Amino acid sequence: MQVRFEIPKTELKQFINESITEAVRSALSKQQTENSSTTVMTPKEVCAFFNISLSTLHEWRKQGKLQAYYKGRRVYFKRTEVEASLVQAKQ
Repeated sequence: MQVRFEIPKTELKQFINESITEAVRSALSKQQTENSSTTVMTPKEVCAFFNISLSTLHEWRKQGKLQAYYKGRRVYFKRTEVEASLVQAKQ
């Protein structure tokens, strides 16, 4: 025995529009969270961002142009600081 539900087209359209709107808002919120100040980059990602070598990145760290953060033996950079250094270098 199958039960059929009939939904008017206007209600179905409204439901679909609301669902899509919520999904887009959720995706944008997630993207903004990923790009927040807590997002970190690996040295390879920073090198790709600036199109530089690992040795150049090491020199920049020694010169104080970029602040490195450590967790155990791994090195990370804050995305916001990397982006800010790019803006500062352009000025």
